[in-house]
Amino acid sequence: MLAIRLPAGTEVACEDTTALIKLYKYTGKLRNSKLVLPDTSLGEIFFGRVVKIGKGQFVDYEETTDKKGEKAYRVLRKPVTIEAGNDIVFNRYHGERLQIGGVLHVLLRIDDIIARIDLPKGDDIENYFRFDDEEENEAIASSKL
Repeated sequence: MLAIRLPAGTEVACEDTTALIKLYKYTGKLRNSKLVLPDTSLGEIFFGRVVKIGKGQFVDYEETTDKKGEKAYRVLRKPVTIEAGNDIVFNRYHGERLQIGGVLHVLLRIDDIIARIDLPKGDDIENYFRFDDEEENEAIASSKL
């Protein structure tokens, strides 16, 4: 799938119902882990790390009063359970692919996120899941996920 190419340093502001995901790239097999993905699924990347996420979908508003006792309105939103830094799996063919400074991202609706995943800890995990961004790879390696 082709990606929209944007220069390094481009800022993406997510709307209320969208998320910006940095895509992992598959680099090889795990040696000692029990995490198994079918080889047929590895051609199309469908998991990554949340970089930015919107506030959540507008549901309704309620009438309230402000500190001065005047009428005010409070926005009610559908709660967002995913946050920046979470690793997630999303619907495979959804979202818009972006390449920001050579690093693959996908901009998608929050509702297209299927699950938050906790990757296993271990020395070989950083060799399996990598980003195109070396600075991010070094951060992953130093934290040992």
